[in-house]
Amino acid sequence: MVLDARRSRNVVSEFELDNSVIQYGFEVRGATQALRITWAILWNFQGMLKHVDREVCKRHWKSWVKQRLKRAKDVSIELLLDAENANMIREEIEAYVYHAKFVALELGYSPDAKALPDEEREGIRNVELYNLQECLLKIDRHSSAEHLREDVMKAQHLLDGETFYSFVTPEKKAIYSAMVQGFSGAGHWYYCELGHPVDSFPKTRLLYTYLPIS
Repeated sequence: MVLDARRSRNVVSEFELDNSVIQYGFEVRGATQALRITWAILWNFQGMLKHVDREVCKRHWKSWVKQRLKRAKDVSIELLLDAENANMIREEIEAYVYHAKFVALELGYSPDAKALPDEEREGIRNVELYNLQECLLKIDRHSSAEHLREDVMKAQHLLDGETFYSFVTPEKKAIYSAMVQGFSGAGHWYYCELGHPVDSFPKTRLLYTYLPIS
């Protein structure tokens, strides 16, 4: 934009673009998006593990979830440090939020974490809650981060043991509403265990547990 303004107005300016700073900003935001995807994958995978045998669940945790969860927490800390260095408040808050959610997932479902003494588990939980409270104070001081308040509060709820977490956004709710009006069916939409929205119970309904979403 600066270069375009110079050419169109024939203006000479001392302002110079720092491509390294721009690149760094993209890297930080890219890391944030990667954490969002990782969280969705791990949370959904944990949801599927609820329906398998306990020993099978432990085996999957050790062989698949454990290392990915550790890497996700490490990436959250790396993002936090990078965002602090770049003074990117929103990305800094998001790093705290994702780290807290990964910790909540670990405390709630990891066989290793469940074996920890209660005092140690409570100490880990309290550190995350303190960081999230600090995030709320940052949001109070920076209005541009206001849209992250709900995410911070959701992470607090997860740490408090509330396991419900929905990825249904207002936009998706509007789509489901339109689908109800546009297609014949029960007038309500449901999720099957595979996460697919359906508007009525199929003949194979005994194979699935349906949860109302509208």
